[in-house]
Amino acid sequence: MFGSQGNGYIHDRENSTPNLNIDGDGVLHCVWGDFPATPGPGFNSYYSRSTDGGNTWSQPQTLTLLSDKFFMPVVSCFQKK
Repeated sequence: MFGSQGNGYIHDRENSTPNLNIDGDGVLHCVWGDFPATPGPGFNSYYSRSTDGGNTWSQPQTLTLLSDKFFMPVVSCFQKK
């Protein structure tokens, strides 16, 4: 799940701990933050989901589209949403 989109280097508090939640259909939803894989300023947040109990995960989607100031993302689920 934590692929090449980020640099994968965990340090200090900038890289947030992944946040995981499960919806009413048993789908796992995960968000996390990481610095971009390419050098430069910014910090990105990502989302991925699993429909098989965490055995496989969707390709991570970048949530940081308008700014590079997002970190420590949180995901929440309610019933089947």
